Amino acid sequence: MTAELTLVSHTSGIDYRKLQELLAEQKWQEADRETYSTMLKICEREEEGWLDDGEIKRFPRHDLYIINKLWVQYSEGRFGFSVQQRIWQAKKDCKRFAYKVGWLPSLVNHEWVKYEEYTFSLDAPKGHFPSICRLVGLDSTNLSGVQHRVKIFLSRY
Repeated sequence: MTAELTLVSHTSGIDYRKLQELLAEQKWQEADRETYSTMLKICEREEEGWLDDGEIKRFPRHDLYIINKLWVQYSEGRFGFSVQQRIWQAKKDCKRFAYKVGWLPSLVNHEWVKYEEYTFSLDAPKGHFPSICRLVGLDSTNLSGVQHRVKIFLSRY
């Protein structure tokens, strides 16, 4: 790990060493679950299971930076918020974005890939993880509301 990356957030107090270990061992599903639960914990949204506009806007940037840096480093640049942000910038459409990162099986099918059916390996499409779709309610039927939250989330990075 490079000296400039501190694994304990000075903003939230969260210790990211467990996430680092899971990513170093390429335990993608466990690392994704750890990312998801940690982000919900920071926002005190464990019960709801997703983040609304306010929590997304207030989520500590330092924590986003740590999470992203770990995902990018251990996935050889395939996964992370910054990877997703670049894909979003190219697509700027929720359905096309979800299709590109492998969360939607086709542009005509409106059924999202079930989480259990994700590709938990480096063979997954670029941007497949972390699964922000669960954080912002991407599997919801209200696509315009979700697109709004994805846009807010990825603009934070």
